[in-house]
Amino acid sequence: MKILVVTSKLPYPPTGADEQDRYHGVRILQGLGHSVTILAKRAAYQSDADILAMSSTLHAPVRVSPYSSNTWTLHRLADLRWLDGASFEYGRLGTVSDFRAAITEVKPEIIWADGSYAWPLIQVAHAYQIPIIVRSLQIESAHLFVDHGVTFGTLARAVGKHLGEYTLARNADCVVALNHEEEQLYRTMGADTTITIPLRNLPAVVEEAPVSYGVTDRIRVLFGGSTFTVQHNLEGALRILMRVAPEIECQAPGTFTFHITGAKFPDEVRARLPANVIYEGYRNDYSEFVRSMDIALATSLGSVGMHGKLFEPLARGIPTIGESKALGGYPFVDGETIILAETPDQIIDALLRFRDVRVRARIGSAARALSEKLFSRATVSGLVAHAINLTVGS
Repeated sequence: MKILVVTSKLPYPPTGADEQDRYHGVRILQGLGHSVTILAKRAAYQSDADILAMSSTLHAPVRVSPYSSNTWTLHRLADLRWLDGASFEYGRLGTVSDFRAAITEVKPEIIWADGSYAWPLIQVAHAYQIPIIVRSLQIESAHLFVDHGVTFGTLARAVGKHLGEYTLARNADCVVALNHEEEQLYRTMGADTTITIPLRNLPAVVEEAPVSYGVTDRIRVLFGGSTFTVQHNLEGALRILMRVAPEIECQAPGTFTFHITGAKFPDEVRARLPANVIYEGYRNDYSEFVRSMDIALATSLGSVGMHGKLFEPLARGIPTIGESKALGGYPFVDGETIILAETPDQIIDALLRFRDVRVRARIGSAARALSEKLFSRATVSGLVAHAINLTVGS
């Protein structure tokens, strides 16, 4: 089947969790035997070499549509949904024209669009009588507050995103959610055909060799934040620096070292790191670096989407401390496959439990075994195939 994949910023190189999900999504479609053409938005810094490299790596044609430099027009004021600039980008004439051209030349049998903000393209696809699947990367209207807090600007954008999500739910041929709770939310918005598909890079993660568990002089604890301009990442880091790291050093001197990764860590915070905290910066070798850790600490996460910083360590079998709200309905059980901790005191208690390498091995191995069932290539590919079958038959 010929499939046109419409995605946001060219996911190459596939470094962040979002880029990896979209990149591996193409690979899964190809693994199912489909012929894939990609239409991606192109950021100003992305070069022709990036486009050629992605096309060569994936063995798929890559078309690009540039982002608009003019974000405000009178047309945007005519519809509250355009308060969401991401959606407006997909509704503007340039993007729609590029989309129409791709349809005309590729003649796809089905369209897969990444991101709920792609809803303006649904009516265009339907005008060509082509069914369209939209993969929601998270409930965008809630994600804004998690990342940027509550301000007048985020409230306005949230209104636009919320209205857009209702449009998506009621018009897409199939809505693909990242977790089971968000799938139910889309159903309440009016979606008839829905399915949950986890992060599509997780099959590659569970195919890595298992991690090992051993006694070390100091137990290495990972806190991974993609960028600290995102509010919940910074809040999580500050929770470690101000509460967890000093207290655990008092209760278990010389036992734990915290390793913080991510870009744009504030200089004023970095200047006052406790002695048992190391800021690693952005790691190009992130996968290998994560495997060197003894514990993953995924704290201060939102309840929207699916967080790679929680599920990737679980999939690797790294003993993980997380929050119940971030599980999104996935069946990881406290004390069996994860230790749940909502407060600094609970995090400290969890760390003290993980001093015992036997506890780390038991919970880490169980998380790995469960992940191999939930996130295997066969499972995730089967879910993608089912989404396509639901759409073609709808």
